[in-house]
Amino acid sequence: KRRLPLRLRQDSRRIRMVGRAGYLFLSNSRVLNFSLSFEIIQAYTKPMREWDFNLMMKDTNNYIDQYMGIRLSIYIPTYRRMPAEYYYH
Repeated sequence: KRRLPLRLRQDSRRIRMVGRAGYLFLSNSRVLNFSLSFEIIQAYTKPMREWDFNLMMKDTNNYIDQYMGIRLSIYIPTYRRMPAEYYYH
């Protein structure tokens, strides 16, 4: 029996858990803002339909899909700079 990856099994119910651990760097000059993290995604899936047209057979199995990877995010600042002086009233 052939098992298709999660991205091809679109008709499935799933409970998903995501875990992430990483580093966030925000520079004072606002030029270099990024985060680098290790990410784990685990999903418990089962088909929503009894008949799977890709396999051309009945599919009632439950699956555990796991993905691990490294995520790099670059942040573009859209906020204005803080004023150099503070005013108290």
